[in-house]
Amino acid sequence: MGDVLDWLQGNVSWDSFRFVSLKCTLAATLYGLWQERNSRIFCAKMKDHTQVATDIANGIRTFLSSKRNVKQSSQNRSICEIWGLPHRIMQSI
Repeated sequence: MGDVLDWLQGNVSWDSFRFVSLKCTLAATLYGLWQERNSRIFCAKMKDHTQVATDIANGIRTFLSSKRNVKQSSQNRSICEIWGLPHRIMQSI
C-alpha cells in the first residue's frame, strides 16, 4: 500500500483530476473489497467477483460524475471517456 501512495505522490499533481480519480479508485476498491469481506464473514452473504467489480466501478463513476469545473485537457477528457462521465463536468471555455 505504501508503494502505491509513494508512486502517486511522485508522479501525479495533488490537485489534478487525474489524482482525484486515482485516489477515488484506490479508496473505492479497498472499501468495496472490505465491504464484501465483512458481508461474507458476518452476514453469510456473497457476491460473485463480477458483481463486486461492477459495484466498485459504479461507485467510482458516481463520485467522479459529481465533480464540476474539471480543467479542459486531453488527459481529463480521456479519463472522462474511460469512465463514461458526462461532459458537463468539464469547465466551459
